[in-house]
Amino acid sequence: MLSNIESEAQPRFSKNLKKILKQKNLTQKQLAQAMGVLESTVSNCNKKLPTCDFLLKLKSIFPNISIDELLTGEISDL
Repeated sequence: MLSNIESEAQPRFSKNLKKILKQKNLTQKQLAQAMGVLESTVSNCNKKLPTCDFLLKLKSIFPNISIDELLTGEISDL
C-alpha cells in the first residue's frame, strides 16, 4: 500500500517543485543554497520522495504552500 502512495506522490511532488522553481525563477542550485542542502538533494526529488527534513526546509522558504499540497495536489500560483 505504501509503495502505491509513494508512486503517486513522487511524480506530483516533482511536478510541483518544478512549478515552484519556474514561478519563482529559481534554479535547483539556488533553491539548494537557500535551503542549506546540496544541489543533488534537490535534483534527487525528481526520482524519489523527499525526506521530512527537506519538506520542512522547503516549507520554511515557501510558507504559503502546504506539504500536503506539495505531495498530493496541484499547487496554485504563488
